[in-house]
Amino acid sequence: MTRFCRVVACHVGSARVAVVGVALAVASRASAQQRAPVFQLQVDNDLFAVRGGGPPPDYDYTHGTHLSFSWNGGDLALAQEIYTPRHNEPASVLGDRPHAAWLFGEYGYPTVHGPWFGRFAMRGGVTGPPALGEQVQNGIHRLLGNHLELGWAHQLPTRATVDARADETRLLATTAGAGPSRLLEATVGGTLGTMQRSLRAGVQTYLGFGSVHSPTADAPLVARPGRWYLLGSYREDVVFYDGFIQQLPRDAMVPGARKRTLVAEAAAGIGWRTNRFAAEYRYVVRGREYEAEPSPHAYGSITLSIIGS
Repeated sequence: MTRFCRVVACHVGSARVAVVGVALAVASRASAQQRAPVFQLQVDNDLFAVRGGGPPPDYDYTHGTHLSFSWNGGDLALAQEIYTPRHNEPASVLGDRPHAAWLFGEYGYPTVHGPWFGRFAMRGGVTGPPALGEQVQNGIHRLLGNHLELGWAHQLPTRATVDARADETRLLATTAGAGPSRLLEATVGGTLGTMQRSLRAGVQTYLGFGSVHSPTADAPLVARPGRWYLLGSYREDVVFYDGFIQQLPRDAMVPGARKRTLVAEAAAGIGWRTNRFAAEYRYVVRGREYEAEPSPHAYGSITLSIIGS
């Protein structure tokens, strides 16, 4: 009888554990489902970087446009990125990076489990003339009366691209109570694909101030967003391959850029958010990516968001 009771107790205990596990999973899923969907427009450009007098640098990663829609089940994005060499010449320059444009779509799948947030994303796109780098960059330059980029005839060739990206973010510290979130998180991740192969690790901080608003899908670990907030981040990349630096146009007459293996990136930002709209600015400094690059490259990033209910 005693043995029977122990067996029953064991099964009851297991059932309790299972029920608690299911309850936690349901609670976690329910919490995730309460996060409002977000439509975003993000524009990156070295024109937006804080600097002294003179024109913007207009080289390296010089422009990006990202349209995305995030919800609890995933996020979709359509984006274009433009890269240009430091020397504005009609032919390739020894040691400099090539002209390149990348037009791609992305689907990302997020997971939230306790203090961990995971994201796996697939990118599929194209480089070369179909990516419309010359039309966008020189078209904007004509409108603004700026110099034209002379080397687009020697950009990277047309190629299909596929990339897989995975990141895990761990919440290290956060504030309790009813006020806006203030948190510190760490991220590790990697990219494997036809254009980029790398590992990365970094830390991010978020400091919210003012009124509290509903959690949103674009900030999964921020439980209580502030009306105003400050951001800061630092990361190190271990770069095994970067096609935007190492690939050459088919008609290249000189050797191209030699990549650097360790590349640092730091960013600081400020944002404003209501229950329906948000605006954010980040100042990003990317460390030297190739040997002939004389200094780090800075650019600004502006993100506008419409938040659903």
